[in-house]
Amino acid sequence: LVPVDSEGIIPAIERANAAGIPVALANTKANGGEFITFSAIENYDAMTQVAEYVVEKLGGKGKVVILEGTAGAQTAIDRLRAINDVLAKYPEIEILASQTADFTRAKALEVMENLLQTYPEIDAVLACNDEMALGAIEALDAAGRLEGTIVSGFDGNSDALKAVESGRMLVTMFQNAPAQAGDAVQALLDYLAGKPVEERIQTEGVLIDSSNVSEFTQYIQQ
Repeated sequence: LVPVDSEGIIPAIERANAAGIPVALANTKANGGEFITFSAIENYDAMTQVAEYVVEKLGGKGKVVILEGTAGAQTAIDRLRAINDVLAKYPEIEILASQTADFTRAKALEVMENLLQTYPEIDAVLACNDEMALGAIEALDAAGRLEGTIVSGFDGNSDALKAVESGRMLVTMFQNAPAQAGDAVQALLDYLAGKPVEERIQTEGVLIDSSNVSEFTQYIQQ
């Protein structure tokens, strides 16, 4: 399972538990129920790297917008907390707005269009996933304000890698979703075969910018 809502998924996990069906989680942790393993990146640590990278590029000052993920998802909570903790260390960085766009490109486009009308100056957009970053890029581009505005994402999906390659997105965090899912499935197979399974399988993230995006071309879909 990859929970959308860490709390809302609990009844489904409990029904699987009652039926004797083993459950493995990938990407997003559930707040209850029994599962044999949780396979994911450390979202707080990884987003801390992204936020610090953005702050460095801003020179420690500027006006920023945060696009939050789906309320209730542990991934969204951890990533937002990381961004806020990093930005809190820099008094010359002003958070203009912090709004959810539900991890979707269409919602982020809409939210960003509204924010652009409200704020004549935005130096950076920190999005809690790539889809929201890409929606923000569309809105910025349409408004003629993409140039000079830093946009960061998180996931390392195909479109984001293309955006980094073309210079439209500054940075993303490659979280290797195929490995997360694959490790969870392998854990289930091992469990069914009577082999020991680690309760926590950590996937290593990689910060991707223009300097190393060429190393990830195998993940770009043409």
